[in-house]
Amino acid sequence: MKGVTGRTAIVTGAGKGLGKGLALRLAEEGATVCICSRTQADVDALAREIANRGGEAIPLQCDVTDKAQVEALVRKAAERTGRIDICVNNTAKMTQPQPLEEQDVDFC
Repeated sequence: MKGVTGRTAIVTGAGKGLGKGLALRLAEEGATVCICSRTQADVDALAREIANRGGEAIPLQCDVTDKAQVEALVRKAAERTGRIDICVNNTAKMTQPQPLEEQDVDFC
């Protein structure tokens, strides 16, 4: 993962699993990572882990099935870092699989 030093990333579903791994790697490579999950305790723990490894993380609670919370997440991330360069949408609520370009943003 090259070219992320100094960039800001939002990673949803970062409390565990793939999202956590992606957030750790982005931070390791030099990105400031805005990590979100429905569970604040999960992202708080991950933020401490990232900080202990020398990275920078901003833990934010967000349920991505709630449009207002997603808008608040993006606003907070931009206010705290001044920019958003990368977005990893690691969570979704889909009723049926379909191509991304065919999905309605109000599918939740």
